[in-house]
Amino acid sequence: MSVTVHDVGQTAGARMVLVAALALFAGTGCDNTIDPLDDVDGDQFAVQGYLDMEENVQRIRVEGLRSSILGESVDLTGVVVTSRDHVTGEVIMWDRETVQIDGDGTVDIYSAEFRPEPGHRYTLDVARPGRQGTVATTMVPPQPGLTVTEPVNLIQTVFLTDLPRSPDFMAMKYEVLVPENNEFETVEIVYEQEGTSTVRNRLDVRLATDRFIVQGRLFRDDNDAPLTLAQVGLVVRLPSQEFERNAGSGNISNGEGFFGSVARFEYSWQLSEQVVREIGYEDGQQGG
Repeated sequence: MSVTVHDVGQTAGARMVLVAALALFAGTGCDNTIDPLDDVDGDQFAVQGYLDMEENVQRIRVEGLRSSILGESVDLTGVVVTSRDHVTGEVIMWDRETVQIDGDGTVDIYSAEFRPEPGHRYTLDVARPGRQGTVATTMVPPQPGLTVTEPVNLIQTVFLTDLPRSPDFMAMKYEVLVPENNEFETVEIVYEQEGTSTVRNRLDVRLATDRFIVQGRLFRDDNDAPLTLAQVGLVVRLPSQEFERNAGSGNISNGEGFFGSVARFEYSWQLSEQVVREIGYEDGQQGG
């Protein structure tokens, strides 16, 4: 069965990467505490954040390390943050912005406008001009392959191949046409949260059950005219190895914190007209 891979667009609104990163740390067991160092000299920094394929603007938090937790914060005036793509050789300078975060006071956020590419390795360099600073490296997870089987009893099994680690998010994505207003609606069903089953690289898609969920999300029932299925697909999010439990900050030299990356991929495929009608949709698919 033919599978199409889609480009991942920017999510609505730029997210504050620090908040999102800390939420992911909570789920992965990463230690994101920053301990004062005895031998800091003003050239060691703590970085917090990750590169995100869903965003056109990348953001990280940077702070200077202090020898005492009671010591004054380190002024980052003059500190330069750059990133380098090891595949293309492109070097990008990041812009500094001071922002207010609830419960954390004023913090320094550095941002750069680019979208990381799957399978590319990136090095982040935080330093004062002419001095050695903090260096962190991450590789964005490469795109896994996808194999889709023919449905059996309206259950379709999909397999992810060449998977470096387990996804932290998998969702079926259905685009349907509502007949009453002739408008398209997209519904994502997060697996392992809707009574469906997943393992590391396999997803058993319960197509008929998903239709009932789609109907419920759109406040419809079987007494309404059937929806038209325009597209069916899968959304997969893969964290880099830095998110693995007890991974620590081994990818950061002369500094502390966390620096990783997150990849997101979207796939789509076609169902046969017979299967679409057995599920309970009208068939409006235009291609995988």
